[in-house]
Amino acid sequence: MKKIEEEQKSCSNTHTHRKAIGGEEQSTAYMQQDKAEAGLEQTNIKKQSSGIIVDDSCCDLSIVCINNNNETLNRFLLPSIKKQVGVKYEIRIIDNCGNQYAGARKAFNEAAEALKGKYIVFVHNDFCFNEPDAFQRVLRYCDTLDPFGVIGVAGCGNEKKKLIQTRIKQGKDIRSVGKGIEEPVSVMTVDECCFIVSRDRFMKTPFTNKDGWHLYAVEYCLQMLDMGLQNFVIPIDAWHYSDGVSLNAAYCKEVKGLLERYSQKYPYINTTVKQWKTDFFTREFYLRYYAFKQNVKAKVVKK
Repeated sequence: MKKIEEEQKSCSNTHTHRKAIGGEEQSTAYMQQDKAEAGLEQTNIKKQSSGIIVDDSCCDLSIVCINNNNETLNRFLLPSIKKQVGVKYEIRIIDNCGNQYAGARKAFNEAAEALKGKYIVFVHNDFCFNEPDAFQRVLRYCDTLDPFGVIGVAGCGNEKKKLIQTRIKQGKDIRSVGKGIEEPVSVMTVDECCFIVSRDRFMKTPFTNKDGWHLYAVEYCLQMLDMGLQNFVIPIDAWHYSDGVSLNAAYCKEVKGLLERYSQKYPYINTTVKQWKTDFFTREFYLRYYAFKQNVKAKVVKK
């Protein structure tokens, strides 16, 4: 419990004095942003769906989040964003507290039209950037690795045995997952909790308009591989509060569609949840087994 409280305290710290890259004093735009950000937790998030623009023309990063719970948003993501230094960014909160959207892909595609960042960071509302220089590191990795397909903070390569590569912690108990990394690594797919794409590339090749809340990053990674681009995981210290219990029958339905679409290209698809075989009989068996296991797990958690 003490460890969790320390992590939450870390996520809640704010830095009101920002400096631009190179160490110069913050611009008027930054100061205006600080004032606007200070009121985020005191206002209705629905009114903030248009985001906070730090510059009239462009910025480095566009942070985009679909929000279905204001308490979660204010507890995790927003405090960790407000402590970031040295990077110009904008925040776009897509309100879904009333279940306005049937899926993430369409919501993100619509929001992308108005974004001004060089790179788009898609992130969950229960994600916390632990370090104040996280955005600086993201920007540096993006510039270094470009042209890239997708950059994530957790992902899996195309090895025959699934191996999660990441630096982030996960769950209420803040546990390590997979293999820790110290430098960018090439991967097959990345996790949806937080990932980055080039805005210019995304405007030319957006998400598909399929409904659903799962596997949109995985699907996009496969699209980028088809285009001859590499996907990467970068070493970012962060905490994702979710432990994956929400992966239910809807997830299995989306997995099935994905495997059917890519069965002729890949013998298996590695995701941070599981390695999925694409041949008909194996995938049908494991999908049924996985759905059963998740239902049992959900019932145990409720008790």
